[in-house]
Amino acid sequence: MLKVDAKEIKTAKEAFAQTATMSWNENGELKSVPIQALYDLFDTSGPSEASYELTALNVEEDAAIARIESQFGPTKFADMFTLVKTGDQWKIISKIYHVKK
Repeated sequence: MLKVDAKEIKTAKEAFAQTATMSWNENGELKSVPIQALYDLFDTSGPSEASYELTALNVEEDAAIARIESQFGPTKFADMFTLVKTGDQWKIISKIYHVKK
């Protein structure tokens, strides 16, 4: 486990496009928000123990999909990211996730 703090949040912000979104299913209803909501959550929750494992990566020239298994404290997630490469930089344009039971 690693501790997620302000430095890691800054790194995460650099990985996302400014227009990125985050989406999930909440009680059978689609929720979708600007990625800023994720940063706000980290800002209010403070540092936490976390782990990540890249479980799949599919790349087609300038487009990619990545799947990550993550855990923050006792909560486990399946995260999927879509990425686009512009110039020499990859940017995450969307994050969807599922809370694992």
